[in-house]
Amino acid sequence: MAELKPFACLSPGCIMVVDIETSEGFDCEQAFGSGNFQNRLTLFTAFPVLVLLCHAVAFTLISAEVDHWCRQPTGGNLSADAWRNISIPVDPDGRHSKCIVYANPGDPNDTKVIECDAWDFDLDRGNGSIVSVWNLVCSRRSLKRLADVVFMAGSVVFLLLSGHCADRFGRLPVILGSAGILMAATLGACFAPSYPVYLVTRFLISGCTVSLNAVTGIILAECSSCARRSTLLSLSFLVGNVLADTYTLFLKWVRPSHWFYHHLLIVAPTLLVPVWSLLATESPRWLIASRRLEAAARVMRAAAQLEWQQQRRRRSPSAKSETATRS
Repeated sequence: MAELKPFACLSPGCIMVVDIETSEGFDCEQAFGSGNFQNRLTLFTAFPVLVLLCHAVAFTLISAEVDHWCRQPTGGNLSADAWRNISIPVDPDGRHSKCIVYANPGDPNDTKVIECDAWDFDLDRGNGSIVSVWNLVCSRRSLKRLADVVFMAGSVVFLLLSGHCADRFGRLPVILGSAGILMAATLGACFAPSYPVYLVTRFLISGCTVSLNAVTGIILAECSSCARRSTLLSLSFLVGNVLADTYTLFLKWVRPSHWFYHHLLIVAPTLLVPVWSLLATESPRWLIASRRLEAAARVMRAAAQLEWQQQRRRRSPSAKSETATRS
């Protein structure tokens, strides 16, 4: 196939003869240049990296351990200190046990112990966490680890589904759909009435954030020249990580007064996802492969326009200096 001149292949008739089976057959730099459009896509791709990392650390930050002990039976009127001294055994380290209680606290000769299924938490030294809200201690401690398993499972499942859907229906529908589900799931996680509901939202959040990262990365790769592709992908990931680290430092400085508000601040970047998704563009390579040539031409013309404006700004100073020299 004859080599294309830059910005030459911007009509449906020209696009029809483009070989897109290999990346060498359709280098975007030949079709619509490599500059402003790809730079904007790089920043666009960095944002879901920030969102993913915020959600990844959210559970760790809101599930801090809270001191606890077995709760006294209903109707008990002992103070917390008196109840612990009378009813809760002392561990070898000299501290009261957190998970067992004497079967008959009133009998000093009976040392039989049983596991308790209700707890009191020391909220005077802090503001609690989801551990104290949903009793994720002792025999229920494994439920806390389940959150990480669910998060990883959501990533794997949605990654497989998003890849298939992106190839069949397009990259843009997957971005818009994932953004909508992510927004709803994030609100659900913040106001979840129970731990199972929270786990469901955690599954959806993980899947949608991973899908957004994968699909935006695909668009960036398909819209970049062969020479710059790996550099731009690496740069987008780096920028996202830097933004996430900076935002985490900001949260440490703010120090919210309650774990709930801490959670809201951690996931706050997700609130920008609806606006961010409206800036998305379909991959011209996918449009050509789907024979949607008019749509592909529109995307490529818009990209070429950005590149042309960039080149014109670069040439303006030299043109002015040349004019001054001639004068």
